Amino acid sequence: LLGMARDYRLLQRLDDAERAKSELNVRRNAFNLTAALPEYRRAFREYGIDPERTSVAEAAQILGQRPARVRLILIAALDDWAALLRGQAGANPPVGPESSLPSAAEPPAGSARPVAATRIWLEALADRVDPDPLRNQLRQAIRGDENDALERLAQQAEMLAQPPRVLKLVASVLGKAGRLEASVGLLRRAQRKCPSDFWINHDLALSLRLLSPPQHGEALRFYAAALAIRPDAQGVLLNFGVSLHAAGYYDEAAEMFRRAIELQDDYAEAYGNLAVTLQKQGQLDEAMRHYGRAIELKPDSAEAHYNLGNALSEQGKLDEAIQQLHAATQLNPDWAEPWFNRGVVLQKQGHVDEAIREYRQATELQPDAAGFRCRLAQALAVQGHVDEAVLQCRRVIERNPVHAEAYCELGIAFTRQGKLEEAIAEYRKAIDLQPDYVEAHGNLGAALDQQGKASEAIEQYRKVLALQPDGAITYYNLGNVLKTQGQLDEALAHYRRALELDPAYAEAHCNLAGALREMGRFAESLAEYRQGHSAGSQRPHWPYPSEQWVQGAEQLVALENKLPAIVAGEARPEDAAERLRLANEICLPKQLYRTAVRLFQEAFAADARLADQSAHRYNAACCAALAGSGQGHGAESLDDAERAQLRQQAIRWLQAEFLHDLGRRPFD
Repeated sequence: LLGMARDYRLLQRLDDAERAKSELNVRRNAFNLTAALPEYRRAFREYGIDPERTSVAEAAQILGQRPARVRLILIAALDDWAALLRGQAGANPPVGPESSLPSAAEPPAGSARPVAATRIWLEALADRVDPDPLRNQLRQAIRGDENDALERLAQQAEMLAQPPRVLKLVASVLGKAGRLEASVGLLRRAQRKCPSDFWINHDLALSLRLLSPPQHGEALRFYAAALAIRPDAQGVLLNFGVSLHAAGYYDEAAEMFRRAIELQDDYAEAYGNLAVTLQKQGQLDEAMRHYGRAIELKPDSAEAHYNLGNALSEQGKLDEAIQQLHAATQLNPDWAEPWFNRGVVLQKQGHVDEAIREYRQATELQPDAAGFRCRLAQALAVQGHVDEAVLQCRRVIERNPVHAEAYCELGIAFTRQGKLEEAIAEYRKAIDLQPDYVEAHGNLGAALDQQGKASEAIEQYRKVLALQPDGAITYYNLGNVLKTQGQLDEALAHYRRALELDPAYAEAHCNLAGALREMGRFAESLAEYRQGHSAGSQRPHWPYPSEQWVQGAEQLVALENKLPAIVAGEARPEDAAERLRLANEICLPKQLYRTAVRLFQEAFAADARLADQSAHRYNAACCAALAGSGQGHGAESLDDAERAQLRQQAIRWLQAEFLHDLGRRPFD
């Protein structure tokens, strides 16, 4: 009975060691795995086994007297203890790159014996007392870094007969060796055998998250199982929240992070991840408070500064964003993402050359990061370094021939070089690789439009809208093509939809104004020009003469207001030039063809030379032909003789235009 009581106390101590591992090292944001070391030492010392005072032979004799079931648990604990000292056991940290594994160069706190000597003693004892051939093969593979052999052993059916500590240790070593698929496979089988084991559930969830691509959805149920076993494990709450966020369950993720903070109110990473989730939900003000708290708790956290920088960029506070991203690059100069995102913000500010420098730094740190190199190519093309942009895109394609973005950026570079056929070919390659690639469809539509292939361009823009119904720029582009095709009503609808999505879209206001002007709706046109000028002139580099457009629209409204009195004979145009403006710019768009003919006749009678200038006589002929065919407002009141007279006038004007044009041409 005394021996059984000693065994029971020892097993309790070993359980305490397992539980101690799940404690959080807040500063390092990692499970405090080394907390198990003093628990292991205390448990075995109370059992009469002390690496510093007991020989391997004496310890082996003590263990050999215990029942086989107890001895098996103790052997597994010896292996785990040795692995902790070797730095092989245990889960990866909750988030971030840091690890809480002890250094092999120094003993754990409270120990005078060198780590290496203790580890060698533990390994020798396990070898001596364990007769199991599979476990001995596992030990040899682990100690010799024989990962191929370890993976083969892990696949054997006999593995499931091993204690949970052994299964976790082998899975951990495989995971740290980059054999994640094998690690996940073993953990899946282990979880089915030991569904209530905290570490097996947690490590399986974490390993699923680390797969490429991450399996966040499947990981959730194993995190939930681990949390049900230990509801106060802050590291699990954080990891569970990270996977919930990645799976799109933002409310649930925020709840996990808040629970972690309730348990540990100085947990910087929990504040930081909560802020990221709140930002995703559009709660920027609350997110900013939590970002601030994370940095207050851990001012040397590159990740906290990086995330705050991204949030500030989203708020449009670009100078502050650059400061935070700069802090991240200084705290962790080898982390590529802050360099890259700093470049993105600089480019938003128009500092493209500086952005290019940041992109180059990011690509130096991560040469195979295709997204970084594509953004570098895009910035180079903007600055006119199109040849280098092409080279950067080709470099991506050489390394990754199925990277759709690289083909799209190459198409953009070719477009800038005026090589539309080559550009169209690259856009089509991008779409073949990624049929839902919105930008590639949009760029292909623009290139086809430049080639005059309006119907094909419209088809591409409609595909973009099917994929992204809330894209204001696509409605704008489609409106432009429809406008050039004379489909003004449909063009108006698309411009208006673009403005519903982005009321400050200055170009859409201005092009809507142009379409309304072509339709003779001058007052509406003036209102849109004014809005377009107001929105556009607030931009630092607004390139369009929108103030002149507003002034021109005001003149048209004034002319339109004069027209009724002139038609009624109550007023007269100022001169022949005004008659031409009324005919060309007011009557033609408003389809007042009969009135336009009268104004053209009066202008040509006042100054015959005007007929030979610009396209006045041709426009006059068109108006006469249309009115003579019964088209336009007021034509319905014309009798047959009047219509015939108008058609004859159209013929005379066209003949005169032909003879005048023939006289300007040299003889062959």
